Amino acid sequence: STYINSALKLYIGTEPAALFVSDNYGQSFQEITGLSQHPSRPEWQGGGKGSKNPFLHSIVFHPHKPEELLVGISCAGVFKSSDEGHTWYPANKGLKAFYLPDNSAPIGHDPHAILRHPQNPEVLWQQNHCGVFRSTDNGDNWQDVSDQNGMASYGFALAIDETDINKAWVIPAQSDDLRYPHDCKLAVYHTQDAGKSWQSTSNGLPQHTSFDLVLRAAFAKKGNYMAFGTNNGNLYISVNQGNDWLTINQNLSTIRSISLVG
Repeated sequence: STYINSALKLYIGTEPAALFVSDNYGQSFQEITGLSQHPSRPEWQGGGKGSKNPFLHSIVFHPHKPEELLVGISCAGVFKSSDEGHTWYPANKGLKAFYLPDNSAPIGHDPHAILRHPQNPEVLWQQNHCGVFRSTDNGDNWQDVSDQNGMASYGFALAIDETDINKAWVIPAQSDDLRYPHDCKLAVYHTQDAGKSWQSTSNGLPQHTSFDLVLRAAFAKKGNYMAFGTNNGNLYISVNQGNDWLTINQNLSTIRSISLVG
């Protein structure tokens, strides 16, 4: 993962999980040892996909606090720093990890994607291995807002509305073992009430034999436009916030990242 913050510092997250920073436009990098040498490091676990190493995939900045960093590590959890990375503390209160002996352990969680709301930076959304979570206090506490019907729960991709703090979209898989859509019917789920209820939209999406998985950076929203790509090389776009979908291409290689520009 590569990100640039408002102070024009370039950050790169790696596997095994570590964070590097450059203040000279990438000519050289320094490891942020406060994270990679965190006392909880022995408790970090492999992040799946055949790897035994934890990996850092998400870096989230605070628009009003340039000294603050928030990262997502699979499988360690969410970590925060308030001093540009010198010291770190876990920010996993309220998260669940059903694969751990202690479901609410402070270390060992598996965030899949983390987004900060652009209008209210105290609001964070997270698509997690164990559901969808939301924070209204800058990640200090998380609430489980997964679909009570069990449909919008496991997945990787996440999109949020640019103005409404209560709107979000996910593209779930059936489970962590069965990483394809429920009943092989590809659908996008959205909430308009901060996760109290979830509705699915599938107009234009395959409804019979879909084995697609949408990876964490392969879902994007900009205004009324939304787009997502899948591990099977299928690309879809919507011009009305996901109410209807159009197929753009079904012959690509695995789509790992999508950005909407313009």
